[in-house]
Amino acid sequence: FMCTSVVRGDNGGPSARLLVAKNILNKMVVENKGLTINYEIYNIGQAAATEVELNDDIADGDSMELLHGILPVSWDRIPPGGNITHAIVLKPVKTKPYNFTSARVSYTINENGDRQLTLSTALGLTAVMNEKEYDRKHSPHLTDWAIFGLLNIPIIVIPYMMWYSSKSKYYTPKSKKA
Repeated sequence: FMCTSVVRGDNGGPSARLLVAKNILNKMVVENKGLTINYEIYNIGQAAATEVELNDDIADGDSMELLHGILPVSWDRIPPGGNITHAIVLKPVKTKPYNFTSARVSYTINENGDRQLTLSTALGLTAVMNEKEYDRKHSPHLTDWAIFGLLNIPIIVIPYMMWYSSKSKYYTPKSKKA
């Protein structure tokens, strides 16, 4: 999904027109794990978009921390038919539902200096999974398998020792006749 705004310059000449998409690249949003947000900006207008500024209040410090990337970010120009991709990595701090709102992109649409504000797609309310619950569901459980193996040793070794003891006691090998 993409959001856009339609604008023509005051003189009716060519103007820039940006489409902005905001997506979560992770399959699951997990507490204290990296969360990658990808912004894609496309210029579908007939003129270059200049002084492009992307701003998103997603990393508020209370629920999300910015690990990698820059916000707000700006570019000098996006040519007609061009696009830009920007990614940031966040860390969810709390396990509460988080509302991913739209990012704001402001830019100059023509050489007259007219400014335009465009909103990206809003991802809406997304649940943040607890880190312990995620680990329980997705870990290889190596400790559990090691304990299971150790508990099975007596069940296998004791009957084998009993069989071997009785076999040694009652079984005598027959000698070969020459």
